Amino acid sequence: LVPFRQDGKWGYIDATGVERIKAEYEFAEPFVHSQAQVGKGGHSGTINKLGKEVVPIIYDDVFDFKEGLAPVELNGKQGVVDRNGNLVVAMEYDEVGEFDHGLAAASKDGKYGFIDGTGKVVIPFRYENAMHFNNGLAVVVQGGLSGVVDVKGDVVVPCQYDWVEGFLDPGITRVRKDGYMGMINRFGEAVLAVEHDHVGPINDSLALVIDKGKCGYVDANGAWVIRQRFE
Repeated sequence: LVPFRQDGKWGYIDATGVERIKAEYEFAEPFVHSQAQVGKGGHSGTINKLGKEVVPIIYDDVFDFKEGLAPVELNGKQGVVDRNGNLVVAMEYDEVGEFDHGLAAASKDGKYGFIDGTGKVVIPFRYENAMHFNNGLAVVVQGGLSGVVDVKGDVVVPCQYDWVEGFLDPGITRVRKDGYMGMINRFGEAVLAVEHDHVGPINDSLALVIDKGKCGYVDANGAWVIRQRFE
């Protein structure tokens, strides 16, 4: 089924153009995993391909599902619903991020921590900011500096950097400290010293490194593949 618009309202038609779900919604998103987000009366929810409500159309916003769970927002507070539309985490948080490895970053009373899919606090709310997990590791901020924790809440990289990109690549992340950039591994060890003017993201297994206007490339282990001889 795909969305269509008629008389200012949205519904769904099949591949032959036959209306399958009546055009009665203020907006209608494409179906993803047999559910689609729709809006009615200024609120959001989801329906299935029979047009039946799954996530009740009562929320101010419904975010994308990840690992079978989606944050929802109502009156400035956020909670979490499952794919059956059940509210599994109470609407008590200022922000809830996407789930990864069964955990989501959340904020409450100005502090960030991590909760599981039942709302249980797994990593205490003690950080100034927290990003979602990538490859089992998440960037956190404390004292204005960034570090990394694992899914148990253990600190694997102390909060000592001005910026940590996050482990988009399973093994390394870019970091910045005192105006210089480098790369560290998942144990916090420098694979490229934090002494360069610029380090670009890894593309095709190579990262651009610039110093004093000269460019070269290193691999994911920080070894020079092309020395800095280009401008």
